[in-house]
Amino acid sequence: MSFFRYPGGKSKLKHEIINSLKNKSHLDSVQYREPFFGGGSIGVMLLLDNPLLNRMWINDKDIGISCLWTALIRYPEDLKEKVLSFTPTVDQFYEMKVKLSDVTLKMPRQRKKIVDIGFHKLAIHQISYSGLGTKSGGPLGGVDQKSDYKIDCRWSPAYICKKIDKLHGRFSSVYVHENGCTNYDFTDLIKDDSCDSLIYLDPPYYVKGNELYQCGFTNDDHVRLSEALKETKHRWVLSYDDCPEIRDMYSWANIDELCVNYSITALKDKDTGERLSTKKIELLIHSNSSDKSGDNILSWIQ
Repeated sequence: MSFFRYPGGKSKLKHEIINSLKNKSHLDSVQYREPFFGGGSIGVMLLLDNPLLNRMWINDKDIGISCLWTALIRYPEDLKEKVLSFTPTVDQFYEMKVKLSDVTLKMPRQRKKIVDIGFHKLAIHQISYSGLGTKSGGPLGGVDQKSDYKIDCRWSPAYICKKIDKLHGRFSSVYVHENGCTNYDFTDLIKDDSCDSLIYLDPPYYVKGNELYQCGFTNDDHVRLSEALKETKHRWVLSYDDCPEIRDMYSWANIDELCVNYSITALKDKDTGERLSTKKIELLIHSNSSDKSGDNILSWIQ
């Protein structure tokens, strides 16, 4: 189940990623960690489909993301109240974009501020073109709202509240580190050795990541991530775009190629009217679990 629109979601790769994670460790024996939680598609799927999972640490450097998931976990009724009272407008889209793009924005401690910022993050991704949020050029339907798809076409308050209830209930049944989504540097989750952990990482793409995310990566950040994973004793799975720089950075790790089909909305077959598709290679990079845990990587498949 996807909670909200977010660029770079792994819906087309979720089964491969989930199976790779399960192959690493029994979920009841580790703390599951995600340094780049984003829309949470993988973590949410694990949470909903695996009752054995009982410890999580979710994190994102984007203040809006951290506030949204923290509000869902701690203050679901406050968040639902915001959702139910909101009517999307073009002016509100641009107001939220300015607020969320403020580089001085820090992770708040006050309940109201956490809920306000989290709600703005949820709303702007639901009403923005391609779900790009602050990175979008404009709202759904455009400034003049002349499109058949208006700004509120993806805004369904009752359905969103239903998902908030379901996710809050499941998060409440597990131990969540700091009872919310932290806002640390990714290395904090990788280097913390307080307990045995299984880590899934979905960092910004190397080639176009800065076009999609408010908190992008420099080349140095990509290098820092590679170096941290090379040193950690935790088991991990990492998804990336396929490019020479990433293959070189992870030449020491296990790399699998995944072929993904993407439909091209703007292009259709002139005879059938069906959308055309293109294939893209993405990388699934992972640690050698047999070196970390003494188990063969294929010894446990659900």
